[in-house]
Amino acid sequence: DPNKTAPGDCGCGVEDLDSDQDGTADCIDLCPNDPNKVDPGTCGCGTPDTDSDLDGTPDCDDLCPNDPNKVEPGGCGCNVADIDTDLDGTPDCLALCPNAPNNRAPGDCGCGTPDTDSDLDGTPDCFDDCPNDPNKVAPGDCGCGTPDTDSDLDGTPDCFDGCPNDPNKIAPGDCGCGVEDLDSDQDGTADCVDLCPNDPAKVDPGACGCGVSDVDTDGDGVADCDDLCPLDSNKTEPGNCGCGVLDTDSDGDGVLDCDDGCPLDPNLVSPGPCGCGVPVVDTDLDGTPDCVDECPIDPNKTEPGDCGCGEVDEDLDLNGVSDCIQDIDFVRGDVNQDGFVDVGDPIALLNYLFQGTYDPTCLDAGDVNDDGFVDVSDSIYSIGYIFSGGPAPQAPFPDCGADPTPVDLVGCEFSICP
Repeated sequence: DPNKTAPGDCGCGVEDLDSDQDGTADCIDLCPNDPNKVDPGTCGCGTPDTDSDLDGTPDCDDLCPNDPNKVEPGGCGCNVADIDTDLDGTPDCLALCPNAPNNRAPGDCGCGTPDTDSDLDGTPDCFDDCPNDPNKVAPGDCGCGTPDTDSDLDGTPDCFDGCPNDPNKIAPGDCGCGVEDLDSDQDGTADCVDLCPNDPAKVDPGACGCGVSDVDTDGDGVADCDDLCPLDSNKTEPGNCGCGVLDTDSDGDGVLDCDDGCPLDPNLVSPGPCGCGVPVVDTDLDGTPDCVDECPIDPNKTEPGDCGCGEVDEDLDLNGVSDCIQDIDFVRGDVNQDGFVDVGDPIALLNYLFQGTYDPTCLDAGDVNDDGFVDVSDSIYSIGYIFSGGPAPQAPFPDCGADPTPVDLVGCEFSICP
């Protein structure tokens, strides 16, 4: 090859010609006349494979070369998506209700709402608040399906009027429709159910009738109007004893306590001389009952007097002193009344005190120490005087005489003294 000293790009015998001067020999340049391409690419030689919108489709094949989302205009044109949001077959760009598959235009109700008139009253449901009521387009007072009729013209529709045919009432009240709930006595109970319509204190006659209180003051279960003893809980009528006093016969003698002077004594109805509870007995038949007779078994005396019951208070010497208490002279210490004070006297006294074999006729003579009692101390006193030179018996001693201390428990019935 006279023209080459080296094979170059095209090899020996082939000129390394670069017609488009793009740096690639024509022998290996598929677009030898296009300085911008060495391969036809998608668009062919002379047309750049430019993808202006970078959507992967070169501009030569892209009818929307500046819209990366489209390669052809479609229904909406380049740069507007052919979206059919409601899938009704009409793209949103051409649909007035792109989100309503059933509406292409708003109509009366707007997109997404059908212009349905369910009750065929000429008002579509979208504007009809009662879409199923051909007589109403709004609920009114009574609601859909119920007419707002006011039969009695009282201003309250029948649907809220408990008495739709009574212009004076909208509820039956106590008396019912057509009857006025009048309360003549203003007691809170209507006359129609008040059996005492003119008595504000009663709604029922009760035991006493209208106008009279059924009060039971004494709480005995009988109203005062029927209770003749309204303040006595134990009686409803006075009985024999009167209100406040029980008709009780405590002693069962047939006479009520209120008339019985001895209500606890079945044998007496008045105290009498003895008082209640004490029988009026006259044991000695002297006309004086035993309860006031101090000598109940002595028909001759009603009190002991000087001599006591059973003994006449005689004064034979007419000296003004009953014989039974007139002083008898004696010698103190002469117990056995033998005229001497010796060892026989304490022995007689001891027999009286302990053996019961001697009964002194003058006990005062045995009260040797004059202490008012006859006991062993008198025997000791007497023995002391007789055998030990002790003190002599108290007066009267050693001669006969009256007792200087007559007020004691011992006396003298007989003495040898004159």
